Amino acid sequence: QKLANAWNGIGDLYYQRKECKEERDEAIAAYERYFLLVGREEDFSTLGTLGELYFMNEMFDLSIETFQKSLQLRKDKDEGGCGIILLSIGQCYERKADGMQDDDTSKMLYERALQSYEEAHGIFKSIKHIQLAVDSNFHSGHICLKLRNVDDALKFFALISQTIVEVHGENINEMESDDPLLERLNAALRLVFRGGISKKNSSEALVAIFEFYSSFFPRHVYSLTMKERIEFARILSLLGNHQLT
Repeated sequence: QKLANAWNGIGDLYYQRKECKEERDEAIAAYERYFLLVGREEDFSTLGTLGELYFMNEMFDLSIETFQKSLQLRKDKDEGGCGIILLSIGQCYERKADGMQDDDTSKMLYERALQSYEEAHGIFKSIKHIQLAVDSNFHSGHICLKLRNVDDALKFFALISQTIVEVHGENINEMESDDPLLERLNAALRLVFRGGISKKNSSEALVAIFEFYSSFFPRHVYSLTMKERIEFARILSLLGNHQLT
């Protein structure tokens, strides 16, 4: 047990410098030696750390396998941690899909990612972790855009604006432009801008997002770049909404 703990401690030391690939490789080697000695049945926290390192090294299959083992051990013990692991599994599937040449395989992987993100959202919503619930909606919407399902993407993004209204209520105009929830909504809009919007896919969800911006706090539009503001105005025009100039 002392030898196992020593390898775990060595892994922790290298993990502190995880931004360097050589340090990550050393951390992975140390943690793998640790698990050879103790097995993978108890320490779900270190499994999560090892899964993160595999992900950073783009070893996605190993990362998914390790995260899933950590998730299995966390159930009924750490609900919030399960949500974070599900987010991580979704990111593994998404990154793996991004590198695929075969459209059918990438579609299958994106769908698995979406499932993980939605499961994570359910957990974060139940434990009222607002930021991570919004993050999971953002990731789900981004996946839908990659699957060319614009309407579903916009529905996920509209949920972000709905959450902001629910959280801030009458104080919504006092939000700072760097508020993490608003930054997520801005990031979602940038994805929409990048993909292009026309009357054909100007769904009710998109209308809801832009009415949210124009009705509640137009000053926050200025956290967008000039190019993005022009695109914002173009979409408002398409929607027949001229409240902002």
